[in-house]
Order: sequence, then C-alpha cells, then structure tokens
Amino acid sequence: DLAGRGLETTSPFAVLERGYSITRDAAGRAVRSAEEVSVGASLETVLATGRVSSTVSGVELLEDPE
Repeated sequence: DLAGRGLETTSPFAVLERGYSITRDAAGRAVRSAEEVSVGASLETVLATGRVSSTVSGVELLEDPE
C-alpha cells in the first residue's frame, strides 16, 4: 500500500494534476530550456486535461538562470 501511494504521488499524471505541464517539440522530445526552441517552432503542451498546440512567437533567455 505504501509503495503504491509513493508511485501515485510521483507519477507524471499526478504532477500534471498539480498544475504542471510537459512541453514537447515537433520530434516529441521534452523541452527543458528556452535555448532548445526558436521562433516559428511548433510545440505541444500536455496538461492534466488535454493538449495544446502552439507556435513560438518569441524566445527570451535569462542572463543568469541561477
């Protein structure tokens, strides 16, 4: 029971339910940094209740992300 609850709370679906999302590029790879995309790129964002398709209209990089 304890192991099952642990798996449930760390499941990607549970994370999505908490308001997070997963954004993927056209090849299906998860986007982890703004440096990985460029203006005009097609993206898919996976949410708890569906998916959103979008096209990048701008990219802003942080000077010092830490």
